[in-house]
Amino acid sequence: MRGWHRFGAGVLGVFLLLHLGNHLLLFVGFEAHRAVMHSLRQLYRWPPLEAVLLLAICTQLMSGVMLAWRSRRGSLPALRWQRWSGLALLLFLLIHVSAVLLGRLAGLDTDVHFAAAGLHHHPAWLFFAPYYTLAVGALGLHLGARLARRWPQQAGRCLCGGAMLGLLLGASWVMAMAGWLYPVAIPAVYHAAFL
Repeated sequence: MRGWHRFGAGVLGVFLLLHLGNHLLLFVGFEAHRAVMHSLRQLYRWPPLEAVLLLAICTQLMSGVMLAWRSRRGSLPALRWQRWSGLALLLFLLIHVSAVLLGRLAGLDTDVHFAAAGLHHHPAWLFFAPYYTLAVGALGLHLGARLARRWPQQAGRCLCGGAMLGLLLGASWVMAMAGWLYPVAIPAVYHAAFL
């Protein structure tokens, strides 16, 4: 089971480096982010590669649940944090990937406008702001927990550092998408779901 989980983690890791690296461009501006995202999509929306990515996501979800169940009696704090952050990521992936696939089926361009639209509507932003912030925080904590298991003498630093970096990045990206760092215009087609 761990082998499958590592396979999924490897594929998702490469995707996340590109995807979250692209999100760093939100600090430059919305249009810079969109331009790079549209370029990256040529790669990861190529049907054979997208199929491998979706397979990796399914593999992560299934193997993650099984590993969490098997480790439920684990006594190491890092293992417990890895389990709980992994389950939070599972929930995020289920919601996020489903929303993107359904949005694409509905004919929407699921770019950053799609992700940001909910942050521009009350009460939807009360869900989306913590949803994105905590998801990136959970990813940081999950990676920090993995490092803590590898370097137990630095466990506290790995766990806190991973979680804090994730929360800081997640909150910053939310602020950018919500228009708190610079003006953001969301096209009307994305507002329709919240009216």
